[in-house]
Amino acid sequence: MTLGPVGGSILSWISDTWQPNGGQVVEEIGAVVATSKGLVRSENRDRCLIVRSRVQGFVCFVVCDGIGGLANGGRAAEIAVSRFVESLVDDPTADLKARLVHATEAANAEVHGRYSEKGGTTLAAVLLDRNNRHYGVTAGDTRIYALKGRTRVEQISSDDTIAGELQRIKGVNVPQEDVGRAARQLAQIHRHGSGNSAPYLRFHIRRPGWLAAVKRAVGNHLLHGRHRALVSDTGGINHRLLSKPGQVVKLTAGDRYIQIAYDGLMFRVQDSSDGVFINNVPCRVGVTMPESCVVTIGTDSSRVFYLFDVSHPEVVL
Repeated sequence: MTLGPVGGSILSWISDTWQPNGGQVVEEIGAVVATSKGLVRSENRDRCLIVRSRVQGFVCFVVCDGIGGLANGGRAAEIAVSRFVESLVDDPTADLKARLVHATEAANAEVHGRYSEKGGTTLAAVLLDRNNRHYGVTAGDTRIYALKGRTRVEQISSDDTIAGELQRIKGVNVPQEDVGRAARQLAQIHRHGSGNSAPYLRFHIRRPGWLAAVKRAVGNHLLHGRHRALVSDTGGINHRLLSKPGQVVKLTAGDRYIQIAYDGLMFRVQDSSDGVFINNVPCRVGVTMPESCVVTIGTDSSRVFYLFDVSHPEVVL
């Protein structure tokens, strides 16, 4: 198998510039790309790419995860990404869903033609067209998530594992922690020959600001249990520290109070009386505390002020 000029250029660029750990914000399209080798593997076999075609009016995000148990996993991921993008750009088909499937099948054929059973990769891709419609395709267990509300992230793709196949075919929904090792094995990766069709799904249109919300949510999960909140009175004399999930602090002034709890992800108002304000805004139960704010308890000359300040290790997404 031979890549064309587009695929060859992409493959050469990825091979020369890929780093095992790193990230970058693409301000022009409001996107973030990041990767990490992790603590277990000796090599990072993930490859990802963001492609923008101004002429054809789409942006595509593609991730390939080379199979760790195969000798050519990392190289297979590079080749799959390169052939996928080349096919997507060169394909004259107007239907973008069909082009995603064609590109996935082209990547599959390229990897199989080069490595047969000696190299493989998963693939997940998201495409946004000029009308703000989102489409996605997956093969293997690399996942696509959607943002639900402001903080909840939900998987919307289906893993190509034995357990995932059971869920699709028979409606059997088995939690990942309840299945054995065999059921977690991949049912489809990019190393097969012909005859393996690529699944596709359509995405919901995202609201403005969804990317920033995703970054916040992912950052909170990466830092689970590592946030620190220092609460002190305005005189700086009395200090209280919230740092353990499940920990609660109660601030009072006479009969009025606010109760703040840490759930490992963020600090929320668990309970509150009336006459409590956060940065001069009336307090509501359930709201997330700002990372730096003034809590005011009381409405007259006897009111009490508390400083609330959150710190945590930096996460670059």
